[in-house]
Amino acid sequence: NFTIHGLWPDKEGTLLLQYCKPKPTFNKVRDKMLDDLDKNWIQLRIHQRTGLKEQPLWQYQYLKHGSCC
Repeated sequence: NFTIHGLWPDKEGTLLLQYCKPKPTFNKVRDKMLDDLDKNWIQLRIHQRTGLKEQPLWQYQYLKHGSCC
């Protein structure tokens, strides 16, 4: 078994795409999206209950990469 760390745009020309918007906000995921992320993008270093409540991995990845999409 393996997991994918994430899929996002890497570069635009020579510009590395990360932390794109001035102050992006992360809204915690819920409902079906929460179930899908918990099943397919597991936060391995964090206890499941904490990961689902605080969502640190998903928040970090969104703020770093998702703010560029």
